[in-house]
Amino acid sequence: MRRISGTALVLALLALPAGQTAFARKKSAPAKKLSLHEKFVNLKRDYRQGDISQTKMWAELARINEAGDRLTPADRVSLLQTQAIMLQEGGYPILASIYSSQALKLTQKPLDPDLRPSWDILAKTSEKRPIQNLVEIVADAVNLNGKDAPAFGSDWSYFAANAAAKKGAADQAIKLYGKLESGDRHYFPGKYQQAMLFVDANKSKDAEAALKTILNPNVRQGPINDDQRKELADYALMALGRVYYERGNFAAAIKSYRSVDRDGKQFYDALFEQSWAFFMGGYPMHALGALHAVESPFYTGVFNPEAPIVRALVHYWLCRYEDSRNAVADFMEKYNPSVEGLAEFLERKRLDPETSYTLFENLLSGVSSESLGVSRSVLTTAAEKDNMMLVRDQYAAILEEKARLENKGIYGKNNSTDKPMEYLERWEFALRKDIGKKFLGELQDLKREYDRLYAQAQFLYVELLMSEKDQILGKELHASSKITKVSKVAKVTGWGDKMIGWKDARNGEYWWDEVGYYITRVESQCLVPNKG
Repeated sequence: MRRISGTALVLALLALPAGQTAFARKKSAPAKKLSLHEKFVNLKRDYRQGDISQTKMWAELARINEAGDRLTPADRVSLLQTQAIMLQEGGYPILASIYSSQALKLTQKPLDPDLRPSWDILAKTSEKRPIQNLVEIVADAVNLNGKDAPAFGSDWSYFAANAAAKKGAADQAIKLYGKLESGDRHYFPGKYQQAMLFVDANKSKDAEAALKTILNPNVRQGPINDDQRKELADYALMALGRVYYERGNFAAAIKSYRSVDRDGKQFYDALFEQSWAFFMGGYPMHALGALHAVESPFYTGVFNPEAPIVRALVHYWLCRYEDSRNAVADFMEKYNPSVEGLAEFLERKRLDPETSYTLFENLLSGVSSESLGVSRSVLTTAAEKDNMMLVRDQYAAILEEKARLENKGIYGKNNSTDKPMEYLERWEFALRKDIGKKFLGELQDLKREYDRLYAQAQFLYVELLMSEKDQILGKELHASSKITKVSKVAKVTGWGDKMIGWKDARNGEYWWDEVGYYITRVESQCLVPNKG
């Protein structure tokens, strides 16, 4: 072999292009740049294989989310679902539900088996957290072609019916509530909502049947506890009482009202509404006894201007005009300043949902009545209406999850939380607006109802003046329709089969176990019409 001298070798090397040697191999091709889709697929593979930590995985998914507009719709759905799963595992069930709902609303195939995790998250969270509005939005937005949602089964009809009812599609909602099956979680709430729609449609027989289903002990309960069943039963009893009252079946109404659990949330309303039923059914002593309980120290904070008006009417029809006039005076003295303050406040502030929410928040934070500008009892009554409590529960749950996100981060890290925080804040804002809107509506309803009662009080006052004059002259106005004789029968069936002695309301004492069993012994002062 021919030898090459050192000098020749140097000269040969210098003659080669830069970066090569006489023994250099062919240069390798540059690595191919991965697409966003490929990065996402690789991330999911690495996570499944345990090659990447949860913290790292979430951070990488957050980066891909920021560039989500470059993802295909299918990848976008898959990304949202993957993030939902991680949020659920990380202890953020409401956030997980929000992400799942976004995935389900975005997909063209909501019943695809690959989307079962999103349905599972939504169903599981709805059993533990107040996310009813969120599920109803999904029910309204996602077309399942009449099929039940995975994980929900026939229970899905409850949310679909609620969504239909909100849009004013009452017939569709009634039909959907009817698809719920005994044993479903929302079977009894669905029966109640269905009954309310029947009432609105003047189908009282259908309403009665739906409500009695709730009260039937032989109907399978489903996955709710006994306390929840009791609460639903009380709502059903109250609704039945109103149905019977409207029909003029006052005995049945009284029985229904008096079956309400005295330790339940509906007890006060049952006490008050039975006063009307007692009066209309011909039991004025019991009506006054019920009002005595309603106006007892146990309920000093309740705003109920109708109570003294009912008391005034009972005394009026017993021709006890001084007592009636005193009740009207109580109405004006106790409630007029509060409502005038509310009217002035509503006019002066010209509230919208946002400023109304601020008023609501100030109420809860303990701001004084003077600073609020409205009577605390008025505001509290509005704030504790049923439709207010539902949205309040959802709002509180959002705030709790938001505080946890701020303090704990996701998988121990506070970075990569911008998008989840944005979702929570958007939902928080929507619920704030809903609270403000409902709160303002309740305040306006209180004002309108007071105006109606005020007009009634004014009319009654004129009637009192005329009747007192006729009584002095020895005749009665409308004497033929007045109550000229009061029955002395005191026994009335109590809660369930229980009987207890009715207590005289004039002894000046109040005992909780006697509330609901008071009786005010009165005599009619009407002149018996002269038949000669």
